[in-house]
Amino acid sequence: MLSTALKSKLAKQHLLVADAPQMISLLESYLRDMGAKTIYRATDGRAAIEALNTPGMRISAVIYDMNLPRLDGLEALKLVRRNFGRLPFLMLSANVTKESIAAAAKLNVDGYL
Repeated sequence: MLSTALKSKLAKQHLLVADAPQMISLLESYLRDMGAKTIYRATDGRAAIEALNTPGMRISAVIYDMNLPRLDGLEALKLVRRNFGRLPFLMLSANVTKESIAAAAKLNVDGYL
């Protein structure tokens, strides 16, 4: 269970979830259960970067699948770090390797699940 304070904080965040459609639905359900209110969706990497570049979007954190089509997680993370500094970036992958974790860590990923 999340504390009321943490739920309140999460409710104020604008999250970008970039993953396959069925996974986005699952993640969105979990995030809403935790208190998230504003969740943007992207089903490929280019759409995710376009969302980040959309004026007025105010995205406060990114949750991104490592193997997303059109722009994989590492390339997206490089772009985010170059253009958005320390915007929190959580990497997801069903096929985790030591190498992919190390590569993401080298790019200052905030978390890897």
